[in-house]
Amino acid sequence: MRSMNTKKFYKTITSILLLVILQLVFTSITFGEENSILPKVPTLKKLTGIISVDLTCDWSTAQSIKSGFIVKLSGTDLAAKTDSRGYFEINNVPNSNGYTISISKQGFLAREIKITSEQSSTQTGPINMWPGDLPSKDPQDNSINMLDIIEMAKSFNASSESQYYSTYKDFTEIKLLI
Repeated sequence: MRSMNTKKFYKTITSILLLVILQLVFTSITFGEENSILPKVPTLKKLTGIISVDLTCDWSTAQSIKSGFIVKLSGTDLAAKTDSRGYFEINNVPNSNGYTISISKQGFLAREIKITSEQSSTQTGPINMWPGDLPSKDPQDNSINMLDIIEMAKSFNASSESQYYSTYKDFTEIKLLI
C-alpha cells in the first residue's frame, strides 16, 4: 500500500516538474532587452505614398502620367511602381531608425526623401514630381538645364508621326509637342 502511494507521489511530482519546464521553455523570459529564450521575430512595415505631377492636364492624362514612377527603398532591393493614381506600396520594410526613398521616371527630376521610423507613409500630402530632365545622348543629370531645353526645342511642332517626337518629351500626352 505504501509503495502505491510513493509511486503516485513520484508521478505527481514528475508531472509538476514537466509542466514547470514546459512553462519556462514556452514563455519568453528576458534577462535584458536582447536576451530571451525565444528568438524575437522582426516586425515588418508597409510604406505607402502618392505621387503628384506638377502639370495641368485632364483627369485621364493625369492618370497615365502618374503611373510608372519607380520608388526604391535605399539600401534594400525593395521597390514599387506607381499605379494610375500615383499610389505606391512597399511591403516587408524592415524596422529602421529612418528610411530614404528614391523616386524616378524618364523625363522627370529624380527625388530622394527621408522618412522617419514613425511614419508609415511618405508624408501627409502627395510627393510632387517635376518634368523637364530629359535624357539626350547623356543620362539624366537630375537638373533642368540648357541641354534639356535644347532637347525639347528639337521636338517643337512635332506630332506623334514625326521622327522628332518622343513620348518622354510629351508630358501632357496629347501626341503633339507645341
